[in-house]
Amino acid sequence: MEKIKSDGSTAKYYELPKNARELQDLISYKNMNAQIGEIFRSCFRFGQAEHSDKVRDAKKIFFYISAEIKRLLGAPAYHAWCKEEIARLQIEVDRMEGKKDGS
Repeated sequence: MEKIKSDGSTAKYYELPKNARELQDLISYKNMNAQIGEIFRSCFRFGQAEHSDKVRDAKKIFFYISAEIKRLLGAPAYHAWCKEEIARLQIEVDRMEGKKDGS
């Protein structure tokens, strides 16, 4: 897919295809893979589906974005990235619990 440079105003990549009538038309037009398509669908209907509240939708998005990052990075780099994220999240948890410097 060709990269398009934006000048800061509305960019061409935000224009909808003429015959797009539903979300699947956009997913097909942009040639999204399964993970990106699921993320797109979940974002679009965020909190609207009767069977899925916002937390479930957010977890679904997280699951599929993690799968896409793993696909893009490959397993070894993905595992390293996960370790970095776990360390970052542990700092946040410690902060929330009032701990400082791992104490």
